[in-house]
Amino acid sequence: IKKVRIQKKTVSLLSSVVKKSPIMRWLYFTILLSLLLANIHAQNVSFNHLTPEEGLSQITINNLYIDNDGMVWIATRNGLNSYNGNSIQTFRHKTNNRQSLFCNNIVRITGDKGRFLYLLCTEGVTRMDVQTFKFTTLRYGNHLGAICYDNGLFVGENNLVLSFLPKESRFKTYLRLPQKEIITSLTFDTRSQLWI
Repeated sequence: IKKVRIQKKTVSLLSSVVKKSPIMRWLYFTILLSLLLANIHAQNVSFNHLTPEEGLSQITINNLYIDNDGMVWIATRNGLNSYNGNSIQTFRHKTNNRQSLFCNNIVRITGDKGRFLYLLCTEGVTRMDVQTFKFTTLRYGNHLGAICYDNGLFVGENNLVLSFLPKESRFKTYLRLPQKEIITSLTFDTRSQLWI
């Protein structure tokens, strides 16, 4: 009880001195901050590095995507990798298999937060069913520069923003920019407003 009373008297004395002088106020806050920082303890943090020795298909990573199940999807120049925290699985193009990845150079990944991943490759766009691991090529072309998903798939192609119509398996023009513009990035904010 005595310690509490002494601390209260000390605090009230300090506060009266601090109120009178800006220099004392600065000194008081500096001391207080120092005491707070002295009480902070660092946590032990460890990192695991994924390399080709651990199964990564290529050392250069173009993009990452984490799905609702916590699976990390890794876009590389040599296929798509999935990492579950323990092991890596690689998906690549397989000759004569139309349900495999059609292009190994993956630039961006997005998803519908459910069953499908959408991959922007250097040669087009493909959709992957994460339950069956089957790929469906949605669009061929090397003028595609951006991809995003917000209640639907959107792709930037030259100066166009295209939206995918899944029931018709085709894209339609969503927005046209001036001819000289090239779309390199698309995103929607929390109000579903498109940013280019």
